[in-house]
Amino acid sequence: MTAKQGCAFLVSFFTAWASYAMSAESHLEQAKAAYAKKFPDRVLDQRYVSFGDLNGDGIQDFVTFYGDADYNQRGVENLQVVVFLGAKSGGFSFYEASSTVLGYERISHSVEVKNASLFLSRDGSNGCCSHWSEDYQFKMRDGDLRLIGITTMTFATDGTPDDYGSSRNLLTGEVVKWKRQGKSRTEVKSVVPKQPLVLFSEFDDAVYSEAMNL
Repeated sequence: MTAKQGCAFLVSFFTAWASYAMSAESHLEQAKAAYAKKFPDRVLDQRYVSFGDLNGDGIQDFVTFYGDADYNQRGVENLQVVVFLGAKSGGFSFYEASSTVLGYERISHSVEVKNASLFLSRDGSNGCCSHWSEDYQFKMRDGDLRLIGITTMTFATDGTPDDYGSSRNLLTGEVVKWKRQGKSRTEVKSVVPKQPLVLFSEFDDAVYSEAMNL
């Protein structure tokens, strides 16, 4: 590559980067406006916003929370996960909210749009001896956002080599339960009867408990 070609490449790269940064900033400002219109009593916390295409139309959507996701500013507060869909003409419109997700001390929440799925993650502490995490995957199915997968993990923090977890694919009924002691990991796989997929709007803590115990 000649010096001239190198300069041209750098100019092209930084131009593209600047365009992406401006687009991201524009999306965020539009998201703030849409959120304020729907929830005038709150201000969108950009730490808990994730953009991506959820409904396959090639337009950016976004997900976030109504409520304090990490309980630090308002104390313990119940949450809803909220979804806004992007419009071809620009901007966002409110699509749907989950049912109430209970807030607790020492529990943090996050959301991410990835691979056309919405992921809700929760993690927290059981006190002195262990840390846990839960991940819920939602995806558009038959025109609605539905829960399709759950993963849980618990890790010992007191020095004992005793970690365990499970995952369930609600589309196939496949369940994997695992346990790790030291360097040894064991898995038990099974298939349970498939159940109707839970709508995102009906998702709450009770849905999680029922889905994992079937």
